[in-house]
Amino acid sequence: MTSTWKKPISRRQMLAGSGLAGGAGVTAALGGCGDDDDDDAPEPTEAPPEATEAPAEATEAPAEATEAPAEATEAPAEATEAATPAPTEAPETGPKQGGTLRYAVQGDLLLNQGAPFTRAQGIPLLVFETLIRYEDSPAPSLVLLDQYEVSEDFTTVTMRLKDNAVFHDGSPVTPDDVFFGIDAITNPDKYGFSFRGQLLAFASLVTSMEAVDERTMVFSFGTTLTNINDFFAQFPVTKKDTYAELQSGDNIQGTGPYMMDSWTPGVGYELAPNPNWHDPNGPYLDSVRVIQFADAEAVGQAYDADDIDIATSVSPLFAKAHEDDVRLEAKWGIVYVGLNVTNPLFEDKRVRQALFFAIDRDRIVNELMEGLVELTTQPWDPGSPAFDPDLEQPFYDPDRARALLEEAGFSQTEPITFDHYANHPVVGAQLASLIKDNFADVGVEIELVGHQIPDMNQKLFQRDFEAGWFLMTGFSPFSPVTVITQPLPFQDNNPSKYTSETFLDIRAKLKTLDPFSEEALVQYDRFNELFHDDPWLLPCAPFRAMNVVKPRVQGYKSFIEPRTYLGYVWLDDA
Repeated sequence: MTSTWKKPISRRQMLAGSGLAGGAGVTAALGGCGDDDDDDAPEPTEAPPEATEAPAEATEAPAEATEAPAEATEAPAEATEAATPAPTEAPETGPKQGGTLRYAVQGDLLLNQGAPFTRAQGIPLLVFETLIRYEDSPAPSLVLLDQYEVSEDFTTVTMRLKDNAVFHDGSPVTPDDVFFGIDAITNPDKYGFSFRGQLLAFASLVTSMEAVDERTMVFSFGTTLTNINDFFAQFPVTKKDTYAELQSGDNIQGTGPYMMDSWTPGVGYELAPNPNWHDPNGPYLDSVRVIQFADAEAVGQAYDADDIDIATSVSPLFAKAHEDDVRLEAKWGIVYVGLNVTNPLFEDKRVRQALFFAIDRDRIVNELMEGLVELTTQPWDPGSPAFDPDLEQPFYDPDRARALLEEAGFSQTEPITFDHYANHPVVGAQLASLIKDNFADVGVEIELVGHQIPDMNQKLFQRDFEAGWFLMTGFSPFSPVTVITQPLPFQDNNPSKYTSETFLDIRAKLKTLDPFSEEALVQYDRFNELFHDDPWLLPCAPFRAMNVVKPRVQGYKSFIEPRTYLGYVWLDDA
């Protein structure tokens, strides 16, 4: 099982990145942590999306950190090795300039529903960037900043914008633009939309935002947040003064390597290179053509016809047929069956336990996912300090499931409604049908109801599931406390309507603990026991996006967050 924690990092690097200057150093004064580094330290999107978060196709991602200006504050002498950007791999001739990259999406832009602060808006984050990002480890790399410092008690963050951090129109990024984004997430009614995105769990903890000068800002939080980097690695920056125009599609301002050139609703849009990009390593393309398709089948046909260069989150069957072109992203989360624990049929945890044991995970991984992914029953990345290898078992035991149902006195008078995406490559009709058969085998009859992506997303965000559903959750690569606090299935107001004193206590304790500490390990054990003993989500398989990329596309990157990054892409036939 390949971990996304590819590069050993220290506890200091993962926890804070304090004193990070110019992308050249990472330090964090952690009380009680000592100075020892972890040689086998774990690592982190939907997410991801989630998205986390939304359907598998969580949009793409932020750009890259450049070398710090000469006047940038140096990192302290004891700073650990920097999380510097990885150079683009390319033939000896180097990247070529020119050409048009053709990129597939399903669904149109949704600019008036919280974009760019929510993942499922359809616009690649080639246009927007975050303040920091994760590349191949959870040590933050600077993107729009030349200084980033977290206080010793993890209650404040001080950061400084690069002097060449500008929007597509050439205007400088200011602290007010950053503050606006946090205000929009926490007070969406002021800006004409209803925001239900997963960044709200973080943004709502910001108690004060102060501009020290035109580039420097300080954020304070009402509590200790050892996972605060996870917020700023996901938080995209857009221009405050043009936000109303962004919502109408008339003026979309970001800082990324490409900018909006034209948009034809229902058809797609064209991105042009950003002449003001702060990174000298790109962009290389003349344009990015984003083409809208009705469904995954249409995307596959276009890829086979050589009409597109990149298709993300394709079906496992399509990925297997194009295995040489597959770019399999690291584990982002889990595909799961959700259960409404307030439904009378699922109030008894023994019924939920029975359904947990009824799922044939080996069959899901080997048949539905074509053996391209590994089996998992945990929300963590394999390298996470919370990961328990002893729990990576199929847990398929129909006899035990039947015994638990009998013990609980389970009975039903009609099939139980379970919702799913009608046309989704991962959590669509195939997965739903297989699990329907699994449940029927132990005596539980369910009725499947398929929904189009927008309708299913609405049910998710409104927590509007009568009994059960099929979805995926993300953020496995992040700090364990982020994994069990940010995604909707783990939030206080989760779709399962699940809560317990034990769950709340685990989350509260982990927010203040070094994730590698003995105290934290105790809490992970408590959570893993709870997740299997009192299940509200039934893990089915890992959520690993399967992308296909034509050989002509060079410089393709898979980071941790953002996951698929096209800022350094070039075409070898340009």
